[in-house]
Amino acid sequence: QKILSGSDLSSNSNLLVNCQKQVGEHLGKVFSDKQFTDIKIQCEGQSFDCHMIILAARSPVFMAMFQSNMKEKQSQTVNIDDCKPNVVAEMLNFIYSGNVSSQDAIVEIASDLLKAADQYQLDLLKNICEESLCSTLDVADCVENLVLGDMYQTSKLKMMALGMVVENADSIINT
Repeated sequence: QKILSGSDLSSNSNLLVNCQKQVGEHLGKVFSDKQFTDIKIQCEGQSFDCHMIILAARSPVFMAMFQSNMKEKQSQTVNIDDCKPNVVAEMLNFIYSGNVSSQDAIVEIASDLLKAADQYQLDLLKNICEESLCSTLDVADCVENLVLGDMYQTSKLKMMALGMVVENADSIINT
């Protein structure tokens, strides 16, 4: 039985990371090429061509939707009325690629994307949104972020926002 040295482990780790990255890139290409799509996601007049199997594999909510005889499965259309198209696009990008387009893009929509991630049970995307909100947390939005942290059970955001509220209680009360 061969014992792996430290260098063998790190090269295997890099290989694994590269394999995972390649899978994300290939699935992202499947999404952008729109080949073999079998369901549409509609949002405020915008349509996204998707694949039921990928949506179901990544989201327990989509899985339940497609396993039952819900109208979405019959019509091959899912209407998402409570999100903006750019939020749905970013959520779908994450579902297919396992990543977000950029941290800068997330900052703009982090609270809306957090809601979508929670609704479709995309826990890793929730974590990304939470980290983004924590990194940009300030006194002006700490109360709003405290509410978000509580509503969507993101403990780090909730605790950081609560700490900021407590530290700045006098100035927040005056507003």
